[in-house]
Amino acid sequence: MLGMPYDAIATFLVFIIGVPALVIQSMDEEVRRAVMKHPWALVIRAGSPFIIALLIVFAASAIILLSASGETPAAPTPAAAAPSAAEQILTAVEKQMALAQDDQNSQNKREQVWSITIILLALLTTGASGLVLYEYGMRDRVIAGLMKPVLKHVQKDGQLDEQALTVLVELGEQSQPGEDRQMILNTLGELTQQIRGNRFYRGDSLEPLIDGLKNILVSVPPGDPKNFRTAVGILQEILMTPPASPEQRSSDLFYAIRALSELSRAALTHIEQASEIEHLVLVCTGSLQTALVFYPAATTEVSQALFEIGIAAMGKKQPLAAIAALDKLFSLVEENEPASGELVADMLGLASHFWAGGETARQYVEARLTSTKGDLEQTRRKALQAARDHCAQTMQFETADNLDKMMAGLRKI
Repeated sequence: MLGMPYDAIATFLVFIIGVPALVIQSMDEEVRRAVMKHPWALVIRAGSPFIIALLIVFAASAIILLSASGETPAAPTPAAAAPSAAEQILTAVEKQMALAQDDQNSQNKREQVWSITIILLALLTTGASGLVLYEYGMRDRVIAGLMKPVLKHVQKDGQLDEQALTVLVELGEQSQPGEDRQMILNTLGELTQQIRGNRFYRGDSLEPLIDGLKNILVSVPPGDPKNFRTAVGILQEILMTPPASPEQRSSDLFYAIRALSELSRAALTHIEQASEIEHLVLVCTGSLQTALVFYPAATTEVSQALFEIGIAAMGKKQPLAAIAALDKLFSLVEENEPASGELVADMLGLASHFWAGGETARQYVEARLTSTKGDLEQTRRKALQAARDHCAQTMQFETADNLDKMMAGLRKI
């Protein structure tokens, strides 16, 4: 009675469900894991077209059934005299022809309804499949989808949705260095700009994002120089953001300083090209020093970061990077005369590693110490002793030993 084209309808329904399954199966493993963190979005994308297709089929069936039930048989003719045999035969033939015509009309209606149904299912299948391929078929589109809830939250009140951000960061950690990881870093850079430009931003919203940057780049070696440069660029933007008011303390700045130190040390380990390492460390040390233009109170944090970078560079046999860090520390001492405390301890501590590195390095340190002797609050020997005690208390035993050697061997100039 319905004349339903079961094969065609079943094919479209299977196709509507099958395309999302194939797309998900073809994803890289880390992308698939990220998508499955929000399964309901995928269920809605795949399930909604399937439900709409079923409704279309049910509607078509209902139209056909209602059309069939609405057909009424012809009204009987009033009783008359008994017809002749010839008239009876003619009447029977006319009835059969009328029934055949009705059947043909019903068949034509059914075919029209199912033809329209098939066209609608074809359009629905094409549109649904295209939408799934568009949103989940490419890595950049998946990342854009994951970013939407984070961006929506930022635009609302300038704060990060940490749960949604975690999904992006985990995808970045699991992605291969290079272009795959670069997409995540570009996304984090865009988020940083959105937050910094938001009227609600008060310098304390970016800690989760900064931690995410660190985790992405220190996760798995080898590192890609472009990835590191992008991350450093994001941190530079944070460092160059002036405070809303002169007395306001930006916690994001201090997180960014720590992150620059960690990224520099990670680059020394993960990047293979020496020239790229030197360039990156020079950029980081320069950014750290420039940050003090906006936040002079961060001098201690900057000096500690420079000390850590210099020690790591010496350990990785990167003398140019180490010298860049040491030079910045000497410059900070000169800019903050009479210098004292941890700034002087960091400068002398890093200098002591150069002192222990050989005669030429020792002469270089002597020359720099001579030029900065008048910039210290204490005498040089007292400053050395204070630096040595500081390093011993903070369990930097190798640096403390080198300071002992430098105190013992430093000739009077």
